[in-house]
Amino acid sequence: MYKLIVSCALCITFFAGQACFAAPRANPAIHKAYKELQANHPKKALELLESTLASSRPNVSAMVIAGNAYMELEETPKALALYKRGTKLYPHDTHLLQNKAVALYYLEQFAKAGDCFHQLSDLQRTPKGKHQKKSVKKADPSWYNSQYQAGVCYYKVSDYKNALTMLNPLTMYPEYKAFCDTHRLIAHSYIAQKKWKEATAILVSLLKKEVSNRDAWKLLAEVYIQRGKLKKGAAALQVAHSLKPATSGECMRLAKVYLQVNSPLLAVKSIKASPEPLTAKQLELLSIAQEKGGHLERAAQAIEKAISLAPSPKRHFELAKIYFRNQQYSNAIPHFDKAAAKTKYKGLSYYFQGQCYLQLNQYDNAKKLFLKAKKYKKVRLSAASGMMLIQQKEKIHSEEKALKKHS
Repeated sequence: MYKLIVSCALCITFFAGQACFAAPRANPAIHKAYKELQANHPKKALELLESTLASSRPNVSAMVIAGNAYMELEETPKALALYKRGTKLYPHDTHLLQNKAVALYYLEQFAKAGDCFHQLSDLQRTPKGKHQKKSVKKADPSWYNSQYQAGVCYYKVSDYKNALTMLNPLTMYPEYKAFCDTHRLIAHSYIAQKKWKEATAILVSLLKKEVSNRDAWKLLAEVYIQRGKLKKGAAALQVAHSLKPATSGECMRLAKVYLQVNSPLLAVKSIKASPEPLTAKQLELLSIAQEKGGHLERAAQAIEKAISLAPSPKRHFELAKIYFRNQQYSNAIPHFDKAAAKTKYKGLSYYFQGQCYLQLNQYDNAKKLFLKAKKYKKVRLSAASGMMLIQQKEKIHSEEKALKKHS
């Protein structure tokens, strides 16, 4: 069974990646600093705000502008220090809290960023001046985004319980653009906990609404494969490929699944559908599929082409075995000889070469190879049996020759 790898490099879009505020026109210095920041002059903006920030309770907009100026200068720790100061002074200000969460994320303090986004989402869903949560009948975009970002941050630190707590309520709002990403992230959270049934359910739910979501079909396929439902996995991959032409890697993935469900001809078809010329490794897979499909000559051709691209003892050994199984012993011998260049294949290569010579009735050559093979524990008994068979054949041949002489 193929191992499902879940990537943590999920795309995160911060709608507050820059300052989230309205420029205050009442204070000329702050307004001028805002204009300087917009003109990409963050140092000048900081100079203009220096006296304002020195006060014991600076203006909120000034702190947000200064923090973003530090972010522009890639001095994120200074920005975070300013935002922390601001959230202590103004604990219910969403602009400061949002930018603090962004700074924490950029500093890769994901757990703290998650807590900050969580706190922000609570403020955004609570009526101003009250501290009691209310149910959200229609999701506010800012609330939705904060909730989603909190889920992403918790996921990044493998806090799947909190990630699911933040993400699950968002599945009720299909009108927002992160709806599909939310479902996939929930699925990833379940997958990371090996909760395959739950992952299947959330993806099936998504696909009922977004039937053309190719990424969801691919992810569902991997979940089915992990559950051992290989035919369903293959079917889901086929749907994904029908929505958009498959890449070379995706064709190989589907081919491997087909081989697992004993459908070698479909595996061959999938490999040949690759949009790029086949690599040596892919030709090796094609050879396996052709051989399992009963096409030994085509299998040999595929592995021969792989050898022409990237020769290796392993590929020579695989080609030799195909020739051997097809009773083309003379063709097999030189490839077993080349395979013997690697220690891993020496014993087996000597043994099979001996068998080839035995089938060709070249007993002296067979003996030499069986004697070499006997030095390797893996084939020692088989090589000894080969030697005994030669002795029996030679004895029978000698007796037949004696009978003919007497007659």
